[in-house]
Amino acid sequence: MAYVVARIYSFGDEALPKACNALTIDGKDVQVFRKVLREQMQLCENRDGWWLRFFVESDYAQCFFVQFTQEEAPESKPVKYRGRWPISTLAYAYLQQAAEPEAVDAQALERACRATSVLVRGSKSVGSCDLYEASTHWGHVDGRGAQYISKHDRLAQFERHVLLHVLAYAYLLTMETLGDRLSEALTLGKGEQELRDLYKKVALFQARSFFHQPVRLSNAATCEAWVRIDEALGIHAASDELFKQVESAHYIFALDEEKRAQALQQQRAREEKRRDRLLVIAGLLLALASVPGLYDLLGAWL
Repeated sequence: MAYVVARIYSFGDEALPKACNALTIDGKDVQVFRKVLREQMQLCENRDGWWLRFFVESDYAQCFFVQFTQEEAPESKPVKYRGRWPISTLAYAYLQQAAEPEAVDAQALERACRATSVLVRGSKSVGSCDLYEASTHWGHVDGRGAQYISKHDRLAQFERHVLLHVLAYAYLLTMETLGDRLSEALTLGKGEQELRDLYKKVALFQARSFFHQPVRLSNAATCEAWVRIDEALGIHAASDELFKQVESAHYIFALDEEKRAQALQQQRAREEKRRDRLLVIAGLLLALASVPGLYDLLGAWL
């Protein structure tokens, strides 16, 4: 049995290679994602693999490379690309079905499951009992990657799953970056304007780029796939954590502002008290100066 392995590499905010063509799946343009999100993507391919850039025209853009290889034996061999290790690995196998769909070869499914487990995580720790079953495939998703054992000899649906995984990591890495910047700004005591700029970036990302369901609703099977990826990688949880972090930072910032306002108010109160004192003294002096014969009396006394 031949296996297709997709390894995902993160390239930060790098630009895409110049020699690239628009990515197609099954000979068609990519139409998986919601339109507003698709407009923030650059999806290209060259002879090496896929080059994908998300959240373009923002300062939190994320670039990824996906390398596809076809392997005959399920071997666990770490593969670097341009000095980088993959952040996730997906493995595809086609399990040819019997004439009747209900007649699943349990032993063949177990072998395919163990083999793809080795390709993804380097061990046979995932067995067929751990798989979910969808209409098109059996699969397993976790933090190491995904196994995809297809019921049909079609690679296109697996490639769409790869796209979903790359988007998931684009979300996670962006939220991690924004969260780190926010923590650093608070730790280093950055100024008010810088904190406000960070709040704006987080709010813009949440409103413009982050969707709980980024897949077009007409693609029901792919929507289900995203839900599984979300549950396995904790994308919603990361989003909630970032939002709480912003709320906490805002509270700390507001508390500091309140303290500064109180200190300023106390300073003004002291200044007003000092000014009132001076006014009282000046008034007394003026009152005394207006008393008839005061100067003669003081001169005789002195």
